[in-house]
Amino acid sequence: MVEDLKNSQKIKIYTSNGGSFAHCVLRLRYNISTDDYNPWNTSAMPAADSPVKQNPTVDSGADLQGLRLAINTNQFGRTFQDRSHSFYIRSRPASVPGLAGATIHNLNVRGKRGNIVEVYPAVEYDFVPNRFHMNDTEFVHIQWTGSNTHNNGQPQGDGQAGDSGQGTTGTDRSNFVQLRFLNDSFPIPLDKYVDLSLFGKASFYRLEGTTLGETAAALHLATSGYFSDPLAVPATTDGTDPLEATLNNASPSLAGGVLFRVTEPGTFNYMSTRNNAFSNRSQKGSIIIQKK
Repeated sequence: MVEDLKNSQKIKIYTSNGGSFAHCVLRLRYNISTDDYNPWNTSAMPAADSPVKQNPTVDSGADLQGLRLAINTNQFGRTFQDRSHSFYIRSRPASVPGLAGATIHNLNVRGKRGNIVEVYPAVEYDFVPNRFHMNDTEFVHIQWTGSNTHNNGQPQGDGQAGDSGQGTTGTDRSNFVQLRFLNDSFPIPLDKYVDLSLFGKASFYRLEGTTLGETAAALHLATSGYFSDPLAVPATTDGTDPLEATLNNASPSLAGGVLFRVTEPGTFNYMSTRNNAFSNRSQKGSIIIQKK
């Protein structure tokens, strides 16, 4: 994909850590328009003779009888939403065994902070996809984005004002820990249920191609990248924990993410401890691995 972008001569290609990056911008607009007039050659400037008038009275064609149209020029040809997103597309790391030509599934996070009423018409936090099938030759690229400046206050806009949830108000966080069964609420400790462990049956890689061991990968995903090396986790003697338990001081985004391939068939369930609230909010998912 990076080569295609490079050939288009519209996107600059960057090189870093042995990989190529394409910086891309996606713009989404929701607007209402009409073809009653030529929008490209019509001006709203005061000196222009615009065919669009506020509540105009027009000839109805019935004996010159004038009829008024309910046209609000503030909402005629109006853009309601304009969203821009900046992101990078990276070339595949050449050092990851079996990655060349393999299918890569993107595992991400969707939704926003709040209860079902506060987030309407969007959704509460969820993994996407939250259930998918793949074979043992395919890879998963897990990544997510969050925020330290989430704002669902007044004016409320869509839904209701408020951001019900765990952790510091106004922040978005996610993490990834494994469950024994999908309807469980407690994650699997790494030293138990070894036969069900995703981390024990998968090979994990950073995006630059270096490997992550079982414990390091589990730690990296559980803490949203706050810790990646088990040997670097400080041992405290006063009972304090450098990582706040609801991830308030962790990174809001898992930038770059992690690649992994599960080499044994099975069903592996997972959740976010930050956002999964028993009985009223569920951020869970399942990966089903089959032999090719």
